[in-house]
Formats: sequence, C-alpha cells, structure tokens
Amino acid sequence: KWNKITTSVSFTPDMNVFKGVNKDKGLLEVEPFILTRLIQIASTQSKIKLYYNGVMINSYSKNFKQYIQLHRPDETCRVLYEIVNDKLEYGLMTSSTGKYEHSSFVNNVCTTRGGTHVKYITEVIIKVIIEYFKKKHKNSNGKLSKNVIQNKLHVFVNIKINNPDFTSQTKTELSTKIIKSDFKLDEKKILNVLRREGVLDDLEDLLSQKEMDVMNKSLSGNKKRRINVEKLVDAEFAGTRQSHKTNLVVVEGDSAKTFAMTGFSVVKTE
Repeated sequence: KWNKITTSVSFTPDMNVFKGVNKDKGLLEVEPFILTRLIQIASTQSKIKLYYNGVMINSYSKNFKQYIQLHRPDETCRVLYEIVNDKLEYGLMTSSTGKYEHSSFVNNVCTTRGGTHVKYITEVIIKVIIEYFKKKHKNSNGKLSKNVIQNKLHVFVNIKINNPDFTSQTKTELSTKIIKSDFKLDEKKILNVLRREGVLDDLEDLLSQKEMDVMNKSLSGNKKRRINVEKLVDAEFAGTRQSHKTNLVVVEGDSAKTFAMTGFSVVKTE
C-alpha cells in the first residue's frame, strides 16, 4: 500500500503515432521513448518519485547532475556541473561526436532544438575559453575559433522561466530573451572548473597542433612569402635562388644604418 498520495497512469500507446517503429513488436518498440522521457522528468523534477511497471525510474537518475553523467561515453570523460541559483543549473562535457551537442530543458520540458538559454550558456563558456588562451598565448600564431571550441562541447541546461515563449507549439526551442542579471554566471568559477576538470587541457592540445601547423607552413619551401620587418632593407637577391650570395648586416641605431647603406652604395654591393 502507498503511504502517500500518488498518481497512477495506465495506457495503451497508439502505434500509429510512432512513425518508423515496428508495429508488430508493439510496446517493445515504444518503450525506449517512454523510459527516456521518464528519466528526463525524474532528472529535472527531483522531488517526484517515478515508477514504470514497478521499476523506480529515479534509480537511473534522481537529479540533473546524474542525468549529465548518463551521457558520458566512458568513465574517463570529464564533467562540469554548476548550480547558478534555484532557477538555473548547467553542465558541460567534451562532445563525443566531435560536433556541438546540447541537451536542455525549460520548466521540465525537453527543448531538443535548444534556444536562447542554450545559446547564452554556450556563449559565456566560449568567451571564457577564448579570453583564457588570449592571455596565456599572447604571441601565439595559432588561434581557436568559436566554431572549433563549440564543436568540442556538449552543453546541458536546466532552467526555470516564468511564462516562457517558444518558436512553435511543439515547445522544442526557447525564444524568450535571457536576462543576464537573472542568470549571472561566475566566469572565474567557470574557468576554475574548466581547468580542474581538464577541459582546457583538451583544447590546449588542439591549440598546440594549430601552432605546429602554422609553423610548418611558414617553414615550408613550397611557398614564398615576405615578412614585414620594420626598418629592414632587403638585398636584391633576398628570397630568390641566389639568396646564398647575400650577406646579413646587423647594426644598432638609425645613424649606423645610414652609414652602412652609404658604404654599400660606394662599393656598389648588392
């Protein structure tokens, strides 16, 4: 017997609604969809206990942090999870597909197409990462674009909004403008967690590879390029097949440079 007030729902799914499934297998084909949705509800509405055919769904995931953990491709995958306030919690892990991924909810409704809440969280994370590498690698020739960083991310967002607006009646994409003052993220905390969880290390390796690519291209003999060096006077044969015939003269100061150039004009040296 139940000791508390509960709600029991019994139903027979209309197989005509589930396109692409084998109708002969009946509920077995539909059950994964049902379980997925029940796990989502249990993860975003932790105060509710859910049972399906006698099995407690909360045992799979009882909060949003555990829901994020379910998406790890393996135990070595690093996860970031933060509670901003009573209305917003979010998480981050490295994308297992090599492409940008997101899993999000608005008032416990799964927004499969994301929306303004996902965009806001993603942009803040990318901004923190770009600024970090700009400070650490001031003289680096390699750069990480927003798209490169974004494709390394799998973002999770669970948000509560009063009277949310969506792009359609299916409620798969949030269109409500996110007020930053209501959901202010601690960027220093994000950076510390990114560093602690090793997300920055993964991107550091990618940046190092880009730096190597840039250096290899600059050293390649297949391309000719001129480097602009302030106050440099090139020899006539510089950068040509006869460059081995040239000499490098280094002087200190403009007056010394003028004296050297005058001497070259006298002896008519190329």
